Amino acid sequence: MKKLIGSLVFIFWLGVGTGNGVQVYAIDTAYEDQEIQQELQEMLDQYDFENVQNALDESNADWDFSQVVSELMSGNINGVMSKLLEYGRRQLKNQITLDWDSMGQVLVLGCMSAILTCFAGIFADNGMSDHAFYFIYMILLTVLLGAFYQMSNLVSQLLSYLVEFMQAVIPAYALAIGAAGGSASALGYYEITLIVIQGIQILYLRVLIPAIRIFVVLCVVQHLAKENYISKTIACIKKGITWTIKTVIAFVFGIHIIQGMLLPSVDIMKNTTMYKAVSMIPGIGNTVGFSADLFLGTARLIKNSLGTGICIVLLLLCIAPVCKLALTSLGYQLMQAVMQPICDGRMIQAIHGMTQGLQLLLYMTLSVVMLFLLSIAILCIATNIS
Repeated sequence: MKKLIGSLVFIFWLGVGTGNGVQVYAIDTAYEDQEIQQELQEMLDQYDFENVQNALDESNADWDFSQVVSELMSGNINGVMSKLLEYGRRQLKNQITLDWDSMGQVLVLGCMSAILTCFAGIFADNGMSDHAFYFIYMILLTVLLGAFYQMSNLVSQLLSYLVEFMQAVIPAYALAIGAAGGSASALGYYEITLIVIQGIQILYLRVLIPAIRIFVVLCVVQHLAKENYISKTIACIKKGITWTIKTVIAFVFGIHIIQGMLLPSVDIMKNTTMYKAVSMIPGIGNTVGFSADLFLGTARLIKNSLGTGICIVLLLLCIAPVCKLALTSLGYQLMQAVMQPICDGRMIQAIHGMTQGLQLLLYMTLSVVMLFLLSIAILCIATNIS
């Protein structure tokens, strides 16, 4: 007891009695964070984003994809989102311009049709009313089909940009998944994504968009006759388009869910077996295991940051065209409501057919974006456990 008391008194004398405070040394965490960020950046520089940046440049995107991923890795999510939201706001401001000329022409043609029909009824010749209607209806047909063709070209261009971007980014993303310990998942994702991209190029761009154009043409042309001779054909085309899109979505998601249930388990088994074998090596087992865990943690951070960056870029590429499609469709629907009390019902049905075509284009575009976004999200979440 005397020794314990003496030791305590001695320690108190060293710390306080001498008047000299005990110096405490802290680790410079800022320096360590800088070193960690530098190492992460060096690992990120090993990935080739040149093709990705070229694809973004072709779509008139004015940001650096590598810098976006780097900031996401550092945890600066608010900074990245603020910059990209500002870009999205500029895109909406510059590109969201409705086709007021076409809408105004359609409205004027509807009013002219009502006026000429009323005046033509005064004359004894009842056929004059029909001639006036067909004359104005042919002009309306030209205006509607021209406006719809421009919107379909906008969708076709957007899908081409999305396909080019995914073709450029999937090799880097598959490499990141493989480096994070998910070699089987990376191979499966690469194969399925290539199939999806080829399907979009063949099915969407070469089949569905021309089918929607044919659908709109038939919807407009069928009202040249007083009876609907091709209404069932139009209904079959519309149903075939919607069923095809739903089938593609169900097929792709089903494949990704099956892969998410199976392939990460295969990667876990491989990684666990390798770590067990390495940890059994005398002397260096613990050190090698710690280094492997550190490397895999860093690789997973790069993989998740890259996946998040891809999702953000996909959303920003499609936000302006999607909003333009939605607003144009809403504009023509409002025009139907305004013109219905004064115009011939066949003209309203023609405008309604174009609105349905715009809705099909919007539905198809959103399905493609959803395919890419949810595929990346499902894979990213599934491979976090491997």
